[in-house]
This record gives sequence, structure tokens and C-alpha cells, in this order.
Amino acid sequence: MDVLHHIGLNNKSKINNLITLIFKKSKYLILKDHLQKNIFDKLLLIIMDIAGNIKDGVKTISVYFDKKSLQKFIKSNNLKIIYFTSSIRYYYKYILYINKTDLHFISVLKKFK
Repeated sequence: MDVLHHIGLNNKSKINNLITLIFKKSKYLILKDHLQKNIFDKLLLIIMDIAGNIKDGVKTISVYFDKKSLQKFIKSNNLKIIYFTSSIRYYYKYILYINKTDLHFISVLKKFK
């Protein structure tokens, strides 16, 4: 699943249905999304989200995971982290603040039995 926040992190029923469907077809869920640590990260993510998606008409919802909400999401969906990284560089090194490697994460999740 790429950028779950476009569905809306508060849209729990839609997310639960999607996760159920994924685990009917696969053992694993690969989740790529954004991770905010503070208000500056959130503002930067909003700007990047709008700039990156406006041309495609993709809905932007400015609710992003932080550490606590990601852990809650994993626990409430009965998932287990198999792999997690937030050390991802998406942009050229000369782009300063938006080149933060901790604004994005990729995780491999499995249903906890």
C-alpha cells in the first residue's frame, strides 16, 4: 500500500476492508507512507503532498503518521512488523530540509496470529 494517508487515516472501516482484502491474497503487507515528528515536518509534508499530487488530481489529506499513531495502527489491525526503515533519501542531496530521510518509511507487516 502506497501512502495510506490518501485514503484518510481516520477512515478506519475503509482501511480495515483494504487490509482484509490484502491478507486474503498475500502473507505480507508492504506499507510506504510518511512519518512526522513535529509541526515543521507536517507542514513540509503538506506542501510536498500538494505539489507532488496536484497535477494528477490525487486527493491530499493532511493527516500523517507519527510514531505513536503508527504503533496504534499496527496494534489495532493485529499486525506484526517484519521489517521497518525510515532512512530513505528520495531527493537530491543538495535539497536541504526536504531531503530529511526520516519523513518517509517503508515497512513489511504480517498478520499477527
